[in-house]
Amino acid sequence: MIGKIVVERTREGEFWFSVNDEDGKIVAKSGNFATLAACRSGIAALRENIGADVCSGTEVTLGSAAYHVFAEGGKYVFLLKGSYGEVLARGEGYDSLQECEAVVGEMRNARIEIDG
Repeated sequence: MIGKIVVERTREGEFWFSVNDEDGKIVAKSGNFATLAACRSGIAALRENIGADVCSGTEVTLGSAAYHVFAEGGKYVFLLKGSYGEVLARGEGYDSLQECEAVVGEMRNARIEIDG
């Protein structure tokens, strides 16, 4: 089950968050944010859009959030993009398309809580 968000700080002082499963495994990560307030805004956007539809191929869906699933470097990756095309979270390193799609399915139905 997916549902815990953990906020971390980089060595450079920026903030990022991860979406973790019940075992603490990271299933998706955000990009870096200059401030904690900006990171919290990113979390709010993720929570607002987590139930987005999955789009196929490379179609662009400006105006609505969507998950994009694709192969990269021999692994499968997903991006959750917001309605303006911004990347809210990235999940990567899945060995099969089915595994990646299963994680996306769990993400879409996740109830998110924030840790720390």
